[in-house]
Amino acid sequence: MTISYHSNSQSKSSGFSFIEVLVTLALLSGSYLIIFSSQQFIAASIVRQERELKDLLQISDQHELEMALLNSEVDE
Repeated sequence: MTISYHSNSQSKSSGFSFIEVLVTLALLSGSYLIIFSSQQFIAASIVRQERELKDLLQISDQHELEMALLNSEVDE
């Protein structure tokens, strides 16, 4: 009966080591945080742009009404 001992340098691992799994999880969680914060930034900027557009449209409507009233007074 012979017992063979394998040293760490000679044996090959067929799976992932714990540190590889930790690095992968760190990369995935970092990617998730970057994507989530980017989505939040884009959503906030879209809401701000919509608010600015509504304000500009109100100003434009008010200006058109003033011009229409001014032109109607000139025509009379």
